[in-house]
Amino acid sequence: QILQTLSYNGRVGERSGVGIILFNDKNGYHSQKGMKLTYAHHLMFSRDEFDLNQLSFGVSADFFQPTDGEPIRSLITQSKDAVVVAWYIKQGQEIPLHIHPQGQDTWTLLTGKGHYYLDNNGTTRPIMAGDVVVAHTGEVHGVFNDNPEPLVFISVVSPADAGYQAI
Repeated sequence: QILQTLSYNGRVGERSGVGIILFNDKNGYHSQKGMKLTYAHHLMFSRDEFDLNQLSFGVSADFFQPTDGEPIRSLITQSKDAVVVAWYIKQGQEIPLHIHPQGQDTWTLLTGKGHYYLDNNGTTRPIMAGDVVVAHTGEVHGVFNDNPEPLVFISVVSPADAGYQAI
């Protein structure tokens, strides 16, 4: 597992700043590369250099590219109780066998179909849109999509610190 970052932050004039972060993330179920751009500006309401009456605002933009051949994982929300993720899995892609040692993973399938891994011996069962599958604490699971239609589902891992362990 690797996370590489390169960042630069600097001033533009007296009242503005810019930043860029480049990253290469190979942690967890997926890998992605991308960048984050930031801009900040301060509006001064006083001519006194010691008076800090100002209004500050900023904008940022994120760009990322999943590594070829890996599913797209989009974080919907996260709290201490759960992590909710939307998955988009193209034909030929998979979420490899894994477990959550301290929690469960519940999938609600929205579109498509695939083969749900039940163990590390290659046992699968078909799943399709409308199904709900639950991997209880420590249960091996994963999925492979061999259909032309993308497999899209919502995953709820609970609690959020359930952990992840590849098999």
